[in-house]
Amino acid sequence: MANRMTTVVVTDHIFEGVSREQAFAERIGAKFRSAQCTTEEEAIRVVTGADIAFVNFAPITAAVLEGMSPGSVIIRYGVGWDNVDVAAADARGISVCNVPDYGTTTVADHAVSLALTLLRKLNAFNRVISQAHG
Repeated sequence: MANRMTTVVVTDHIFEGVSREQAFAERIGAKFRSAQCTTEEEAIRVVTGADIAFVNFAPITAAVLEGMSPGSVIIRYGVGWDNVDVAAADARGISVCNVPDYGTTTVADHAVSLALTLLRKLNAFNRVISQAHG
C-alpha cells in the first residue's frame, strides 16, 4: 500500500493570511488548503482527509472529526477549545492543542492602561470636558 500524503488545513482565521501555515505544510511535504468555515457542513468538507487542522472559530463537532484519521491533530488558535468537541476527538484518537499564552501581552497592556485611566481619573476629566464643550 502506498503512503498517503499528509494534508494540512486551516478551517478559518482572522489573520492577514496563512503564509506561515502554508510554509509549514511545504516544509513537511504536505498538501495545504485554507478556508473560512462558519458552519459544521463547511468544516466537514474542509477537514475530511486532513491530518493537521488549524482552527479558529469553526465548529469542530463529532461529525467534523469523523473525517479525520486517528493520530490527527487539531490546533486551536487561541487559549481555549470551546468550539472543539474534545471528548469526541479523544474517542477518535485525535489530539487537540491550543495556544495557552495567546494574547497575554495584549491583555497585560490593556490592564495597565485601565489602571492608569483610573489612577489619573481620565473618565471624570473626560466627562467634565464633554459637558463643558458639548
